[in-house]
Amino acid sequence: MLRCLPLVATSFVALLAGCAIHQNVRPLDAAGDGQVCVITNPEVRPSVMASYKRVLGEKGYTVRELPPAAAITDCKVTSTYRANWRWDLAMYMHYAEFRVFVDGKERGVAT
Repeated sequence: MLRCLPLVATSFVALLAGCAIHQNVRPLDAAGDGQVCVITNPEVRPSVMASYKRVLGEKGYTVRELPPAAAITDCKVTSTYRANWRWDLAMYMHYAEFRVFVDGKERGVAT
């Protein structure tokens, strides 16, 4: 049993090494009139939009959902999002990206 301990420890460290989170955030100072328009992305699970709306609401913003064909200039402050999942013993979000545009110009991003 003790001879297997190094093998188990090495396997555990190798498993953890594959679980890294990488972030890139360029924050946006408050802008607009407190409303954020979010362009719906039909290729992303609806739970992402629900969570995004909840978080924005907790920060004091009202959220207006726009259809997928909307333009980033349809509102003063507009946001887009993308996300995808992978499988590794369970489904997990592999990538997420949120972009915020003010007057059609990108002002904030989080990946």
